Amino acid sequence: MRLIYLLTTTLCLGAQSVPSAKFDDTQYRKALGLDSHIHMPGNCKGAPDGVYMRSGQSYYACISGRNVCNRDPAEIPDRLMRAFDASRAQFDARASQLKANAPTVRHLTPVGSGIVAAAAPSPAIVKLADEKASAVAVGHTRSQVLEALGKPHSRVSGDYEKFSYRLQSGKTLSLEFEGGQVSKVRTVTPN
Repeated sequence: MRLIYLLTTTLCLGAQSVPSAKFDDTQYRKALGLDSHIHMPGNCKGAPDGVYMRSGQSYYACISGRNVCNRDPAEIPDRLMRAFDASRAQFDARASQLKANAPTVRHLTPVGSGIVAAAAPSPAIVKLADEKASAVAVGHTRSQVLEALGKPHSRVSGDYEKFSYRLQSGKTLSLEFEGGQVSKVRTVTPN
């Protein structure tokens, strides 16, 4: 395994390295008994001077079109390493903030050939007493319905408007509106 690891990487002897977001080779070096750190082939030609990665205590940068690390004879200026650390700290703080404000995912639901994260369950649906449903009739206005029954379980708007209320009996009260007034009242029994 040690031989494979050494063959697939280039030891830091002024070799070029590839930019990487967050690669920490510390655990691999310890497991293989390596004292040196690793560079991977890459290209800095035409890139502005700056640090592009940190692994443990090693900084990797493009300086004057060459890939260097702070263990190379041509060291990276301290100001570039400090700027990189400040930028990473800002990035990590923003990522933590976004993660803290992200919606909670409770479980994964298989959908077709993939898996989709399901959102947190919605609050319990308030079911309307069946007696209240009889208080609404054709001709009532939208505001009269909302006053008598409250906010509907679902609401559809388009060519016409439709309110649906779940009833305690398990049925659904469906109200259709035309011109702002109830035009149809139906009670639907689930199958």
